[in-house]
Amino acid sequence: MTAATLVTGVLAGLNPAPAEAATTDTDARYAPVGRDSGKAPDVSGASTADGAGQPVDAP
Repeated sequence: MTAATLVTGVLAGLNPAPAEAATTDTDARYAPVGRDSGKAPDVSGASTADGAGQPVDAP
């Protein structure tokens, strides 16, 4: 086995499959949740409108 054959075989094995986009259920409701606290942020006035105020509190 030559070095070129070995390198070609290794590089072919490192070629990952193309990524697939995640699907989103448009009928579901999603909320961001803190990884460490498990708490969801409080949106000002419980607004669901685009651009609703999102205060950020320092820990």
